[in-house]
Amino acid sequence: NFFVGFGAHFFCDSFGRGVYFTSYEYLKRCLVRRRSRENNAGERQRHDLTLPERMACAATSGMICWAVIFPADVVRSKIYARSAVLP
Repeated sequence: NFFVGFGAHFFCDSFGRGVYFTSYEYLKRCLVRRRSRENNAGERQRHDLTLPERMACAATSGMICWAVIFPADVVRSKIYARSAVLP
């Protein structure tokens, strides 16, 4: 069946992206808050982050996302593998 495992795939993708973007925004805001406290420069904007800081936030968010979603992704892969073997 073409749609076997779609529920597990949809869950992994939607929940995984939710975790990724939530943690990415949270990490960026933490960096901005920390920098504004250190510099006493008042409120800093998100676009004041440097490219390496944004890359670090993205990499950390990716690791958090995969740590959370990996068990569900294993189940999804097993569903796909089982459907490929069964007629």
